[in-house]
Amino acid sequence: MPAGIINVAIVLIGIFIALAVVCSWIQEQIVGMLKLRGSTLRTGLSKLVSDDTDTMSALTNHPLIKAACKTEESFPSYIEPRNFALAFWQTVKTAAAVSAAAGTTFTDISNGINAWNPPNAATQRVKQSAVALLTEAQGDYDKLLAATDAWFDSQMDRVSGWYKANAQWMLLIIAFVLCFGLGVDTLDIGRQLFVAPDIAQATSTAVSNAVQSANGDQQAGATAVSSAIANSQSLQNLRLLRWWIPAETASAANAVTVTAPPPVPTPPLLLGLFGMLLSTIAVSLGAPFWFDLLKGIVNVRMAGNKPDPVPSPSSNSSD
Repeated sequence: MPAGIINVAIVLIGIFIALAVVCSWIQEQIVGMLKLRGSTLRTGLSKLVSDDTDTMSALTNHPLIKAACKTEESFPSYIEPRNFALAFWQTVKTAAAVSAAAGTTFTDISNGINAWNPPNAATQRVKQSAVALLTEAQGDYDKLLAATDAWFDSQMDRVSGWYKANAQWMLLIIAFVLCFGLGVDTLDIGRQLFVAPDIAQATSTAVSNAVQSANGDQQAGATAVSSAIANSQSLQNLRLLRWWIPAETASAANAVTVTAPPPVPTPPLLLGLFGMLLSTIAVSLGAPFWFDLLKGIVNVRMAGNKPDPVPSPSSNSSD
């Protein structure tokens, strides 16, 4: 692959990583303000246990659940499976009026829940789940807790899927607003880099050095690459933001180290919008995706890993 294409690819991916880091930061702020992790977990619990207000209130206010909350009013973003299991069975025992003196005696718990007559359909679901878990445990209290742990974990896998899907849509929307709001046109930036090989070379070298310094660590690597892009004086000679940096005002102040490219006409609006759409999709893939790809391209740029030394014939000869 020609060196010029590799350099352009490295710079573009570095820009994608820098923008993805910004989008991820914005996303974390939104998630924190809206408390999306806790609300998603609460929704998952209500679908697992019951949408009965009294049952959910008793469960979520159990000390083992509340202990994971940062504040009295908040809801935890993660619950230990065993804490949930213990809180669930104590909540069910209370609702079914199982004597507290029964403790963890399996027979007493089973008899009390089987005799329970829930007042509505929502709490009937709780009884059905409890009876199913009691049946699976086959008279062993430890197996009962283990079965409840597994029941909870399977639901949390689904909750994680819901959260990841919502987070991906949120990241896509943030990337759309950022790329279209700033005018980040992948096609235009790539075209400018092709006509300015000195800038592409200088910036790709800085990005490659940042990748090498990270030693494979995704988070550290993404941060290092973002800093390399943000601090690149060479890129100041290009029009990276279509709406904010017109071609005629692109800076050439740093041409002492790299040759400033000739003015590149602004592409047609429709083509520019398509380039911003490409930027949006690329940024929404996230920094980890692009950093892993960048490592491979940097390896190609560095002419690959050095081969292992070939042992000399004398080292293989027998004494």
